[in-house]
Amino acid sequence: MLLLVALLAYLLWPKPQIIVLPGLVQAQETSNASKVGGRVKAILVQEGSRVARGQVLITFDDTGYIAQLVEAQATLAQAKARTSLMRAGAQREDLSQAKSQVQQAREKLHLLRDGSTPESLKQAQATLTQATSQAYLAQEAFEKAKTLLQNGVISQQKYDALAAQAQTAQSALESAKASASRLKRGNLPQEIAIARAQLTSAQAGYQKLAKGALPEEIQVAEADVAKAQSALLAVQDQVSEMNLKSPINGVVTVLNVKPGELVPPGRPVVSVMDTRRLWTDIYVPESKLAGVSPNMPVEALVNVYGRKKFRGKIVFISPQSEFVPSGSGRASFSEESSFRVKVLLAPLDTTATVRLKPGMKIDVRVELQ
Repeated sequence: MLLLVALLAYLLWPKPQIIVLPGLVQAQETSNASKVGGRVKAILVQEGSRVARGQVLITFDDTGYIAQLVEAQATLAQAKARTSLMRAGAQREDLSQAKSQVQQAREKLHLLRDGSTPESLKQAQATLTQATSQAYLAQEAFEKAKTLLQNGVISQQKYDALAAQAQTAQSALESAKASASRLKRGNLPQEIAIARAQLTSAQAGYQKLAKGALPEEIQVAEADVAKAQSALLAVQDQVSEMNLKSPINGVVTVLNVKPGELVPPGRPVVSVMDTRRLWTDIYVPESKLAGVSPNMPVEALVNVYGRKKFRGKIVFISPQSEFVPSGSGRASFSEESSFRVKVLLAPLDTTATVRLKPGMKIDVRVELQ
């Protein structure tokens, strides 16, 4: 009787249902390109090289961008210095210089208003007399030099020097004549008006320094700083694109570039695959979906390794179904909707002699709950 009861219990006890679904081993692969491109300067890896995240793979010629970077840094420094000066106000030396310019402009205007004095007329006449004498002597020496040059007494170089002296003396004489004439006739109204305008401008400059920069002017200067900072960041981003780095840990699978080649912006030149994190997608029929859940362990069977088993875990179940016809190789069930289920395979054991590789066909063994 006991044996009969045990046999009935074994036959009637619910057995776990197992389904086997086909899959394909997959891995993350990134195609890397430079946003700005350029001429390839150096290739630091080769196909099959294992690289780390952030490692430089390819460098481009950055000569032009370095010059732009230096210029952008200088522009930002100038904008910051100008803003700092506006906030700090005028320095004592600047105020003293502006005040001196006002005084000079005022004295010039007073002289023009007062006109010529007996002393200035006397001085101008003495200057004219001296200039006349020097011009006469220089011209006389030049005339004699013509004869001496023809007779071979003096050189051409000496003759040219005397000619230049005569010309200089004549120019000084014309200037002295004009100065004496102006003093005799008095200053023109236009000259007085120009001097008055110069005094007004100097006074306005001094008052502006004394009051300091207006809030609106400081805001404009601060806007120039922000604009220069933005330009600098843009150039720095371009310079960083001259070093093409790996975004992930992995193995170089494609290297599509040569040293010296001119690469256009955005063209993929190197691909990196993360072979340590593998997964596969299986498609569970709607009728079996209730038996699977996240974090549920599964087994992956690889035919190429004689049905060797690898561990796996369900990490995602699609919330949306899709229609998978029978005979497609995805399932052996009648035609019905299926749900994509992502299975994360066990981390790669670098010491193992048998390894999963992207692209391998596998069968996933799922024990339904």
